[in-house]
Amino acid sequence: MSNLGHSLHSLVRIALFLIIWAVIWLPIALAVVSRGKWQTAAPTPNKNRQKLILLFSLYSLAPFLIWQLGLKGVTLTQIGIVLDARLFQSILSGYGLAIGCLSLVYLWEWGLGLVRFSPPNPLSLQTTFLLAAVSVFVAAVEESVFRGLFLYWLWQDYNWGVAASISSLLFAILHLIWERENTLPQLPGLWLLGMVLCYALLTDNNSLGMAIGLHGGWVFALACLESCSLIEYKTDLPSWLVGSSQKPLASLAGISVILLAAIALYLGGANGMGGKF
Repeated sequence: MSNLGHSLHSLVRIALFLIIWAVIWLPIALAVVSRGKWQTAAPTPNKNRQKLILLFSLYSLAPFLIWQLGLKGVTLTQIGIVLDARLFQSILSGYGLAIGCLSLVYLWEWGLGLVRFSPPNPLSLQTTFLLAAVSVFVAAVEESVFRGLFLYWLWQDYNWGVAASISSLLFAILHLIWERENTLPQLPGLWLLGMVLCYALLTDNNSLGMAIGLHGGWVFALACLESCSLIEYKTDLPSWLVGSSQKPLASLAGISVILLAAIALYLGGANGMGGKF
């Protein structure tokens, strides 16, 4: 399989990458659905399990495709994958920052009487480990694709702001693949999330570590909260204000979490503003 050459415009390269990814994945997805006895009217836990199986089958192809289509004449370092101890330190720092920002917003909402904390259903060690592993896997793949390869390609043709905006727009729109009803109201929030994750790449000296950590930390924390039923949203308040478990980024509360992280990144110092940025 040949690489997507530098002579092509970045948007064309991205389109070809996504088309090839979809063409390779489609027969795999059909086989998974066929063998798994899919139930469209399945209960929510089964739906989540089915979605996770499909997502894993799709995302498992990403490293191979990045290697085969994106890394001819491009190094891992150029797309933000710096394999050293600092990468893992940044990922852990990102997890801490993501969980901290989310906790602050929930505590603020609780203090204002907007949400309630209900007695949680304790998570088993096995479930917690699984959620942590899934969060790292999802974040690492999505960041390598959107803030890694795609953003690097876009930087060849656009300035940083335009490149980050296009990458974030693609990131938001492609989430519609999994669920349209709950994703549509979250598109602005997903775009903003993408922009903050692009900024995290800059503040971490062009490494994806902080972006992976932030992304994974939010996925992990929200999955844990949903699984243990800790947060109870008041039904008499608008979801656009306080949020909901199904639409966390379609609310002022969700946007506040992202903005808090952006402020923390800014105050922490932009260490990666040299070079072409």
